Amino acid sequence: MLQETNEAYSKLVGVVDRVFGLAKSDRQYYETKWIANHLQYRGKYDNTVTLLPGRSRVYPRDTRVKVEGFVAKMMELMFPASENNFTFQPSPVPDIPREDLQRIMQQVQDPKEVREAVMAFAQERADAMTTECEDQLQELDWTQMCKSVLRSGAKYGLGVARGPDVIFKERKYYLPDPVTGLVSTQKEDYPRPFFDAVNIWRAYPDFSARVWEDQQFFFEEVVLTRPMLYALAKRTDFRGKIIRDYLREHTTGTYRPAEYESKLYADGEGRRSVPSARQYMVRRNLLFVAAKYLRDIPGMVDLPTEDEEDVFVDVWTIDGFVIKAVRPPLGERPSDLYHGFIYLGDEESPICGVGMPENLRDSQMQVCAASRALMDNTAAVAGPIVEVNEALLAAGEGKKQVRSFTTFRRDDMGADGNIPAIRNVSVDSHIQEILAVLKYQREVLDVESMLPSWLMGQTQQLGEAFRTTSNMSAMQGGANLFAKDTVRAFDKFIKSMITSLYNWNMEFNDKPEIKGDYDVIPRGTVSLLAREIRGMALDQLATTLSPEDRALIDTREMLIERIKSRDLPTKLILSEQQAAAAQQSMQQQATAAQQIEQSLTAAKAQQASAAASKLGAEAMAIGMKAPVEAQSMANDSTANAIASIGGMLNDGHQIERSSADSAASG
Repeated sequence: MLQETNEAYSKLVGVVDRVFGLAKSDRQYYETKWIANHLQYRGKYDNTVTLLPGRSRVYPRDTRVKVEGFVAKMMELMFPASENNFTFQPSPVPDIPREDLQRIMQQVQDPKEVREAVMAFAQERADAMTTECEDQLQELDWTQMCKSVLRSGAKYGLGVARGPDVIFKERKYYLPDPVTGLVSTQKEDYPRPFFDAVNIWRAYPDFSARVWEDQQFFFEEVVLTRPMLYALAKRTDFRGKIIRDYLREHTTGTYRPAEYESKLYADGEGRRSVPSARQYMVRRNLLFVAAKYLRDIPGMVDLPTEDEEDVFVDVWTIDGFVIKAVRPPLGERPSDLYHGFIYLGDEESPICGVGMPENLRDSQMQVCAASRALMDNTAAVAGPIVEVNEALLAAGEGKKQVRSFTTFRRDDMGADGNIPAIRNVSVDSHIQEILAVLKYQREVLDVESMLPSWLMGQTQQLGEAFRTTSNMSAMQGGANLFAKDTVRAFDKFIKSMITSLYNWNMEFNDKPEIKGDYDVIPRGTVSLLAREIRGMALDQLATTLSPEDRALIDTREMLIERIKSRDLPTKLILSEQQAAAAQQSMQQQATAAQQIEQSLTAAKAQQASAAASKLGAEAMAIGMKAPVEAQSMANDSTANAIASIGGMLNDGHQIERSSADSAASG
């Protein structure tokens, strides 16, 4: 029988279990809310809804659509393709190594220039730290991890990430032999930070805290397989003998589902199989413990002198046995290692917000009621409802189902022969009225969720006015305003994570070029949410710049910002060297084109001058001929005039003679 022989560990586990009992009791209230949210998300009725036998049980999953739409929208806002959602910025008065400061002061004498050089040095290192953190997070696939945290926050009001824990990875390097000169491959393990999303059902925060940072404890249950637990026994920071003895006595595993799990998976969907007999429940306990309980614990260092002073410790237990007890190498409180995203804050429960299903519950139940009424009414009018008098039918005929091509036989031909044995019963249809109610209730659901249906692709109700790009862009920009508070909460979550990652690199990273005094700047609210508005402002600025204004602006940086505002990758832009070469080539082409244009202009001018000279010579020749031709024309005109006058005189004489002859004959 495994027994704890160290009395110090027995006292410690007693303190830890007592605090965990309080945390478990405080969480029961939230478990009830979380189960209701989970069932609503999955489209299942809980025991508060009474469904009559034989009636519709339909459950439209509008809540699930809203939750997934929220997660997708937040991922689009917070993880753009063209930029990061965080950066490092040097402190206003950065603290840099003494030798670097002395080197800068030797190079620069003016105090103002010294400050500028120090800020430039700090910014260069801050950029290096940003690149290092980006590389580390990319290895972790932290985008998917943040998506899990966002979904948990939307469903339950709280999402949690854990880290940075330390994992070791293997890398290779080549080492030449000093004697033979041959190169051999060497391997070494190096530490890397690790973050992971926490299953909220396995987490026990301090619900008595007013804000996330004020928590006095945080507990997390971890289900491990037998090989995983045995791997912990090989680590030097765990009590390997206790773990091996425990595995030896518990070969079939000790994990059993909790009471809430039976309710959680009672809906039939997502049901897990019976937990394996080779699984074990390990609990990680982060809490403050009085120093007097830690003095006899091996490995506890730097303890305060007063016994009642609290110390922050990291204790791992399994079935009442301590398998690890250390002071965390990083962090001075639980919030330094567990980072929370609160969906919607509630004054009565600050560290656990209100989930989206809880906010939409009344509207979702109204949609469900209208949908059930629609199905019941549709079923009532979809087929015939008949009244049958079996006394008027032949034996056995009254048992038939009423359907097409059914023949009923009668054997009564007496006085009741004129009475119909089967008569239709009409039921009023209210389908259109119920559809109108259902449409109205979904509009209310859109308002309460702040996620209109058109934002997720259902644009039929928008009309023609919003089919233009500008109008739709304006609507999307307005719809993004709903996310401001949520983005601020996610910014706080990002800042908490990246700050802990910064502290990890400052402590364990062996690259001196990344270390410095920085502030973490989350960029969700500042830049990502206002990306479209910023893009419109940049476009308007670009169209109003005068040539004098353009000479004072870095057009390349302006183009980068315009591309970022459209969430496009900045790799579309050439590097500075390529851009300089392209601009030089364009200038050479422009110079060559200008020279060609000047040559063409000179040739055209010369051709025009020659043509003008020719026209001048022709004009002079014409001028010299003009007097002679004019005199000749004048002489010809005079002769013609004299001849014309003579003709007129002759004609007059002939007329007079003709008149005299006529008078004589008369």
